[in-house]
Amino acid sequence: MMKKQNTIYLGIGIVVIILIAAIAIFSAPKGEETIKIGLMGPFSGYAAQFGGMIDNGLNLALSELPEETRSKIEIVKEDDMCDSTEALNAAQKLIQVDGLDYVIGQMCNEAVLSTESLFENNKVIALTIGLPSNSIANMGPYHFSFSPEIKYLMSAIAKKAKDGGVNKIAIVYMYAPFETENHNHFIKYFKEAGGIIVADESIERGTTDFRTPIQKVKNKNPDAIFIAAHTNELISILKQLKEAGIDDLPKYGIHAAEAPVILSDAADLAEGLIYPYPADKTQSQSAIDYAKKYEEKYHFAPDPYSSNTYDSLKILVSAIKDCGYNNKECVLEKLSSIKNYPGANGLLSVDARGVGTYKKIMLKTVKDGKFIRLK
Repeated sequence: MMKKQNTIYLGIGIVVIILIAAIAIFSAPKGEETIKIGLMGPFSGYAAQFGGMIDNGLNLALSELPEETRSKIEIVKEDDMCDSTEALNAAQKLIQVDGLDYVIGQMCNEAVLSTESLFENNKVIALTIGLPSNSIANMGPYHFSFSPEIKYLMSAIAKKAKDGGVNKIAIVYMYAPFETENHNHFIKYFKEAGGIIVADESIERGTTDFRTPIQKVKNKNPDAIFIAAHTNELISILKQLKEAGIDDLPKYGIHAAEAPVILSDAADLAEGLIYPYPADKTQSQSAIDYAKKYEEKYHFAPDPYSSNTYDSLKILVSAIKDCGYNNKECVLEKLSSIKNYPGANGLLSVDARGVGTYKKIMLKTVKDGKFIRLK
């Protein structure tokens, strides 16, 4: 009899424990669940230094989150190498193996465009951190980008060149999706302002000898040169402009010209280069504070990729904590309604497509071995 009673008590005890556990699970705050987020970017290959910037922004954002939140976050990192095939493979792994619903990163146009259908079909919310082309800006409802479209930056730099007295300009650009879109928009806006394109030279990615196109530019005697290239390719172009004796031409570029390697390897050659920066010209206190924190931690000025990663993680984690990890419709609604968020690049709002908007685009230049804001 006693054994039977003990068995009954044991059974009741087990039931009670199960009930308590169930109550605890279903009554736990939404923010207590694991927040699993994919991170994609060029962590190796020709654009690996930009992957380092993504890491910097992510790590700074994580360090500022409360410990109880940070301990719940799991980052699954995948290298897309700024390559369409690698990006597609990485995205498939994040979805099919890791079962993720949220991804941050994807800087390059090739990586973003190749994974669009996969993310949209699987209802994965993707926050890309590069500047969106027209195609990317108009992607589906699960895509967000906190940077303004390329065309707004090119409008600003074309206007700056024309207002600065440039009537005839020569162009050298890398024949790749990102650089080509910058090139096309710059031509459109410069011509609309009354400017003339006297030379338009494209170069294949991976090229190191630019002497022939640069000689063609020199022969046209332009007032200035617009260069749609970055990092090692930009450095090579700057060096060969000097060899050709036309390095004194006013130089305009794209926002990706702002990379630490430019200052370490070619600061004197890049002196005076003017380029647009995907941030609000009127700096908010949040942008000033972020720049200070970033410089203190990493010892050089922040860049748009680290800034966007920083904002993306903080905004996404906040939305997930408010909504619950599995409530993607709620997360979508929160991301779609961002207005005047005090972000790393200024006060951020998004338009109806989930793309960042800023009132006035900032312009920057290289001066005395530093990237500085034009007043």
